[in-house]
Formats: sequence, C-alpha cells, structure tokens
Amino acid sequence: MEAEVRETWQDGVDACLDTVGLAAGALVCVRDGGAFVTTVPWAVPDAARGIVPGTVQVQPDAGATAELAESVAAGVLTVRIAETLPLERFRDAYTHLKSGGLRGKVVLTP
Repeated sequence: MEAEVRETWQDGVDACLDTVGLAAGALVCVRDGGAFVTTVPWAVPDAARGIVPGTVQVQPDAGATAELAESVAAGVLTVRIAETLPLERFRDAYTHLKSGGLRGKVVLTP
C-alpha cells in the first residue's frame, strides 16, 4: 500500500483516516508531521516522525446514514464494493476484512 500511495504523493499524504484498523500499515503513508486518526480504538499506532495518532468514536445516526444513502443513490457519492455476500456468510466477510488488502467495502445482503 505504501508504494502505491507514494507513487502519487512522494512525501506521503497530509492526513489519513483509518476506518479499518490498518494502524502502522497506514501510518507509513502519512508525511512527516501529518495527521492520523483511526476509528478502531485497538489499532492506534505509536507516535512516529512527528505524527501523534488519535482515535475517534462514532455513534449510529439514522439521519446521517439516510443522507449518505441518498447521495449514493443520486450518484453524488460513490462507494467501492470489493465483495457482496449473503448475510449467512458474515464470517467469511469478517475473515476477508481481517486479512486486509481489500479495495472497497464488503456488503452483506439479506
């Protein structure tokens, strides 16, 4: 991942919001002195190169979720889907997420 990021941003990106728990694997993509925040409390990497990682907690918000869904439906917001699985295969979905390397979200369907 670092090599791919640095092909476009040689010095690294200014900031990273890690929503999947990549931790140090994503921190290496941030420029010295940049910003790093994760939504995964157990995946906060150690401070390095002037970057002091932080964490944020999110709470369910039905209204905001509806707005996001409307934006997706209208084509304003695109979501990269890596895989779609039936709900009964949620364990497979979790295994794929945990192994990393996915380029997109895993969607569970009824």
